[in-house]
Amino acid sequence: MESVPLSEAILFLIGASLLPVLLTSLLRHMVQTAAGVPDPGRSPFTVDLARAPGYSLQQRIDEMQGDFAVNVTMACAMPLWFYAMWLTQERLDIAGRTGNEVLIYAIAAGAAAVLLGWRAVGLLLRLRRSRLSLHGKMAAGQEIDHLMRAGARIFHDLPGDGFHVDHVIVGRAGVFCVETETRAKPRHGRSVEDATAVYDGYSVRFPDLTDDTPVRHARERSRWLADWLARATGLTIPVQPVVALPRWVIDRQGRGEAIVINPRESSRLLARPMVLDDAQVEQVAFQLEKLGRGRREPTNYRATRSAAGRSAGPVGQRSRTQA
Repeated sequence: MESVPLSEAILFLIGASLLPVLLTSLLRHMVQTAAGVPDPGRSPFTVDLARAPGYSLQQRIDEMQGDFAVNVTMACAMPLWFYAMWLTQERLDIAGRTGNEVLIYAIAAGAAAVLLGWRAVGLLLRLRRSRLSLHGKMAAGQEIDHLMRAGARIFHDLPGDGFHVDHVIVGRAGVFCVETETRAKPRHGRSVEDATAVYDGYSVRFPDLTDDTPVRHARERSRWLADWLARATGLTIPVQPVVALPRWVIDRQGRGEAIVINPRESSRLLARPMVLDDAQVEQVAFQLEKLGRGRREPTNYRATRSAAGRSAGPVGQRSRTQA
């Protein structure tokens, strides 16, 4: 059999090596498209929907699931791919071979499989932590939603500057910025002490570690939200930082800027002295609703309310909603 020139063989091997990269990109794009695109046709939803608890985290989980599937698939396919390339080289009888092709292909296939497998394991660990955090945000959101029966306005997963505010409670008692912290309980032990988190005013002490990150995040997000509301409404509205620890017993041994609660205790927030009147509550809720639907810039509240009143028409007259 006539051997193939070395230059043509090199070009062939380069093209064959780039093909897995293109297939990986195509597979990732297909997975993300299948997870994010609705049914074909004109969507009846012309405006962004209000966000559910953990909405942005759920989107990241969907992306990680797609990446995990791609890495696992490619890790299994890489050894077969390099084996096919070696067989092709043997079949073409490429000139200039050194005799070490089997070892080179075996090392390359093993390195690619180990690298992709390592990435898949890292994604799996991140998925486990993210799902635990998502369940915590959903559990806290379900408990906080009960406050709507008492007249509070509730918003979830509001976009900020490089972060998301988990929950915001608006009522006569003020505005509360709630940061959810989800921690797994110890594997061993069923006593109350094993399920108790101690708050000293600065940090939260769990059975296995002490962490001030949730308290610090709650303060930072509440300050950002207070500044945003000041620009949106023209009012100086204090925002109270709150840390929610789902399914934990809270032992408060100190007082700090932030309030640490179990989400089931969220009703105690509305029992505080009145800070806002009904008009201010409505104005703040209006801006936060627009923020939750993706509008980062403040909206002219008075102009929008006036336009809504004009479009309503006379009393008793039915108006058609725009499709």
